[in-house]
Amino acid sequence: MRRPTRARRALDLPRMVLFFNALDRARTDAMTAEELAAHLVVSAAASRSRSGLGPAEAYLSRLRDGSSRRSMKSALEVAATESSGGQLNASVFPWEVLRRPHAALLRESLVEGRSARTVARMLSAVRGVLRVCTEAGRISPQDFEGCLEALRVKGGRAHCTRPVDERMVRQLITGCRDGTIGGRRDAVIMVGLFFGLLSSELAALDVSDWDSGSTTLRITRPRSGGAFTRTVRLGASIAEVFVEWLVVRGGARGPLLVHVHRSGRIVDRRLRPRAVRDVLLRRCEQIGLVPLTPRQLRAGALALHARRVGVPAVRILAGHARRATTAWYDETLSPAESVA
Repeated sequence: MRRPTRARRALDLPRMVLFFNALDRARTDAMTAEELAAHLVVSAAASRSRSGLGPAEAYLSRLRDGSSRRSMKSALEVAATESSGGQLNASVFPWEVLRRPHAALLRESLVEGRSARTVARMLSAVRGVLRVCTEAGRISPQDFEGCLEALRVKGGRAHCTRPVDERMVRQLITGCRDGTIGGRRDAVIMVGLFFGLLSSELAALDVSDWDSGSTTLRITRPRSGGAFTRTVRLGASIAEVFVEWLVVRGGARGPLLVHVHRSGRIVDRRLRPRAVRDVLLRRCEQIGLVPLTPRQLRAGALALHARRVGVPAVRILAGHARRATTAWYDETLSPAESVA
């Protein structure tokens, strides 16, 4: 093994000094950005000898959708680069050494100059990697909770919530039920969003997930530790929307939501989450509603459900792992704001 040159040793010495200073000051939450970068670079060098899948790769491998993997990988690259002063990428970044002081500095560096939506996506990716580290025993549950608290941005999700009431949803569903084949499919999309499904969950539905006898819909979402499956029961009137679509789509196995050509011809190709967003925006424009994204419609609908049936029931409906996530919807909008 070649010994480091004198110039290299001269460069490494200040970095090591900053590293040990950071260790001494970590408990006081007074770590500087330069000390954090030095701490991470030295920790990465010490952990490169480990074999196997890294925390970032393990987290990304759990994401089933290809666009989600690309988006979250980009977010992790930005977080790793900014935290290490441009010296580390996501694959070699020592995620397991992050603690509350590190997470607070990371949040501050990501918030500056970025939109709330972008920051929320980046912090979500970092939380996912830290959860993988916790499951592997590299981070204690107490340190993990401290990092989650430090990564939380107050008001960071306010942009994704808009007041929603049943009249708006009824207008969307009625506008879709125009007798066309595409309208029948779009009505299923509106019902799914109102009942708490993500656009990615809607796109991933198969015909076998719908049970016409019990009028229930089975939703499967990839989650750390294995896929999580929940069941949503729909009323008889809502179930008619699914029945009308399956009459023209057919009961053959495959994706529930597929593309429909302008001529009305059904194309046996699964609908992507981006197409779900385009359908909602187009339908809002047709009936004269303020444009809504799937995330806004879902969040507003969950806030409405939370006030009517309570947080525990909505937690099951939305498939949230933590009660605090569901409680956020109940606290974001006041009852007066829900009246359109």
